[in-house]
Amino acid sequence: MANLKSQRQLIKETKKNQQKRRTLIAIIAVVAVIIIALLVWLLPRLGADKNVYAQQDGFSVGDPNAPVKVVEYSNYTCSHCRNFALNDEEAFVKKYVDTGKVYLTFHNFPFQGDSTGPGVAASHCAAEQNAFWQYKEQLFTYSGHPGGFDTNNLFSYASRLGLNRGAFKSCFESSATQAKIASDREAALAQNISATPTFVVNGLAVYLDTLESTIDAELAKIGQ
Repeated sequence: MANLKSQRQLIKETKKNQQKRRTLIAIIAVVAVIIIALLVWLLPRLGADKNVYAQQDGFSVGDPNAPVKVVEYSNYTCSHCRNFALNDEEAFVKKYVDTGKVYLTFHNFPFQGDSTGPGVAASHCAAEQNAFWQYKEQLFTYSGHPGGFDTNNLFSYASRLGLNRGAFKSCFESSATQAKIASDREAALAQNISATPTFVVNGLAVYLDTLESTIDAELAKIGQ
C-alpha cells in the first residue's frame, strides 16, 4: 500500500515537473518572440540617422556655391549604386562635400518597366520633408528584399524616420508625384545617361571608377 502511494506521489511530482518545464519553455518562447520583434523594430532605426548630412536640402547636399557640381544618376535596383550609397557615400561626403569642394545632387533614373517606380515617388515625398538622404538609405537597404517597393513598406520606411505620415501619404498618392517617375527618367535620358551609376562632374559624365580623379582634376584647375 505504501509502495502504491509512493508511486502515485512520484507520478504526481513528475507531472508537476513536466508542467513546470512546459511553462518555462512557453515563457522562454514568448520572451524570444518579444526580443526578435524588438530587434526587427530597432535594427533599422539604429542606422536611420546614418546619412543625416549637415547641409542637405531635398535631393542635394553641400554648399550650392561649391566649385564642383556633381549630379549622381542612380537606380535603386543597381548593385553598384547600392554599394556606393551604403558603403562609400558617407566617406565621399566627408572628403568632398563637408569640405566645401563639391555640391552633390542625386537624380533618380528609373529604368523602363522596372520595379522602382513607387520608390522613386516615395523618395520625392521624403525630399519634401528634407529626409531624402536618410530615406534613400532605406530604399537601397531593402531593394533586394521581396516587396521592398511595396506601398506598405515604403510607408514603414517613412515611419522609421519619423516623417509626417499624413503628408507623406498625400504626397505619394498625388498624380503630380506619380508623374515624376516618368519625368525623372526622361530627364536622365535627355542628358544621354544610359547606365547607373553615372556621375556628371561639372558637365562631364563619368563612371564611379573615375569619379574622384575627375573631381580632383576639376579642383586642380582652380588650385585646390
